[in-house]
Amino acid sequence: MSALAKNFRDKGYATATINYRLSHTSENFIHPAQVSDLGKAIDFIDSKSKEWNISSESMALVGASAGGQIALLYTYAYDTGNRVKTVISLAGPTNLVNMENASPQQAQVLHWFLGTDPQSTPAVYQQASPISHVRQGSKPTLLLHGKLDLIVPYQQALDLKAKLDQFGIKNKLVTYDNMGHEADLNLVPGLLAECENWLADNL
Repeated sequence: MSALAKNFRDKGYATATINYRLSHTSENFIHPAQVSDLGKAIDFIDSKSKEWNISSESMALVGASAGGQIALLYTYAYDTGNRVKTVISLAGPTNLVNMENASPQQAQVLHWFLGTDPQSTPAVYQQASPISHVRQGSKPTLLLHGKLDLIVPYQQALDLKAKLDQFGIKNKLVTYDNMGHEADLNLVPGLLAECENWLADNL
């Protein structure tokens, strides 16, 4: 995400790229370790706000794929300090309970991530799904998704948009007819402009 961060920096935003612990390692970090890592990174940035001369009360989160799911989930369910004002997700999973047509490999990845299967503990899958936490007062959301995505179905973005619309939450879904899951953000026409315009209006 360094290129994206540099782009926003050059537009006048203070930016940071954030990492998180991975599942399916020797340590076996499972959810909610990843969203906790995001929270700790935000706390660290907050603690440095005066030193760095940045705002700690007007943050936006941007994530792609798994990072999109973590950004959405943190914004909707974990941002108790109300520091995140808007969130942008590029092809992030939104409903882990309903991963239509998931391959055995995708199901295995979810098992590594959540430490269980949906049949045994569906509540875990529901809790980790951003769509489950949309409610009155949820934050403005920009969704960017390709129709040819074979990893995270495009329907996931449609379902989240419908839920946001149901609660009257400001949102926008930008659809890319010829884009799959992996995309060079600098090569997708108009993608960076969509992000920049959204941040200008919502941050």
